[in-house]
Amino acid sequence: MLWWIVGQINNCQAQDKTKYPKVGDTIEDHLFTDLGNYPKKSVKISDFRGRWLVLDFWGRGCGSCVASFPKMDSLKRKFEGRAEVMFVAMYEDLNPEKPEKPITKDFFERRRENYDLSFINAYDSTVQKKYDIRGVPAIFLIDPDGVIRAKMVSINQNQLAAFMDGETPVYARSISATEDRQMVEVRKKTPKRIFPDFTQLLSDSAVLSMSYLVNARDEFFDVYRFGLYKNSKPERQGKIGIATCGGASLDELYRLAYTGYESWDIQDDSLYRSLNQAVIFDSKKLDSLHFKVNADGSIDGLFTYRQFLPFDLTTEEQRRAIFLKDLNQTFNVSSKIEQREVDCFRVTVKDKQKVLKLKTRGGNSSHGYAKNSIDRVYRNLSVWEIVRWAGIQSGLKSIGRGGKPVIVDDTQLPYKVDLDFNADPSDWKAVLNFMRSKGFDIISGKTLMNCIVVYD
Repeated sequence: MLWWIVGQINNCQAQDKTKYPKVGDTIEDHLFTDLGNYPKKSVKISDFRGRWLVLDFWGRGCGSCVASFPKMDSLKRKFEGRAEVMFVAMYEDLNPEKPEKPITKDFFERRRENYDLSFINAYDSTVQKKYDIRGVPAIFLIDPDGVIRAKMVSINQNQLAAFMDGETPVYARSISATEDRQMVEVRKKTPKRIFPDFTQLLSDSAVLSMSYLVNARDEFFDVYRFGLYKNSKPERQGKIGIATCGGASLDELYRLAYTGYESWDIQDDSLYRSLNQAVIFDSKKLDSLHFKVNADGSIDGLFTYRQFLPFDLTTEEQRRAIFLKDLNQTFNVSSKIEQREVDCFRVTVKDKQKVLKLKTRGGNSSHGYAKNSIDRVYRNLSVWEIVRWAGIQSGLKSIGRGGKPVIVDDTQLPYKVDLDFNADPSDWKAVLNFMRSKGFDIISGKTLMNCIVVYD
């Protein structure tokens, strides 16, 4: 998703002769022949002339695309008669034995039923090349004359209303594949800012170590990460070892300094349950330094840290300890790990008799996909293991609770279970309904966890 953020330059067009859809162009027509939520068997883009058209390209693996379904359906209902919303599912058959199209259809139909979605959904494997789509989410906003008014990452009701009123609001601009390649070539030809190179100084003098921390905006595209991460070694130049973390936020810097990882998820079992990923900043002086995307698309709050130390005289733990000390001294703060009360979601037992029916029949512990490539099959696993492998935390995005929420297993079952997980884990409503049907529940609450705390 970060790549899309970098491309947020409102109403700015590259001056080139390469043909790809640009704002201000009349969109090339296309006939869609596989449709859902539409009374006819086929429809062309030109059939929507006289109304605004939000053409939303998506894929089954795009979590933010799927999470936007309810919001986009509300937008469609809000502007009924003045604007139409059509999602276009793009897919690629990578496995001949498991065609992607029917899997995507099943995936969407479950969402449509759960959320009573009313917008049109088309299935088409050719539009990505035709419209030069680099990646999803990607939205083309087309006016009643068939002219592309914006190429966006997302759209809300206020933005659509502004376009209808003849205004051009700030929006996150998506980038075509051809446009992306041209940007890469421009970056290759653009001289980079030269950062201090202390290797010669260190090798020729009595200075044994040196480090610096800089704003990373100018080298965002050159993200180097080595020497500070778990089981990684610094780059060696002579007797000097250079450890680097580039293009990282404050949260990532502190997580890396304490753990050797800048992020983790529920699959990293021991770390997930021992340390909350959300860094707590009790210091107000750092408020202006957090990661943010400005209205003009520029980015603040990314940093690059480099550390020069004798290669053979420092360990991984020592390098991170120096890194942490540098962070605290640079920002004039202190930091520690302490227990704090944090928000969580608790998996509990609601109906003991229903849950008892899931008690395992034994055999090898296993997990995998069912034949439809959507449902999961779990055998002889604990509830916590199923929660981890099912990835149900991804569904929290659909209710506005994205990021890395804390999920706690409070079932305390003395046995393992067999479970056919017949719910889309990215759909929180479906997850809740399924878990409750099996005798479980998931409720919001609080829990005590170790947290990284940064304070004055």
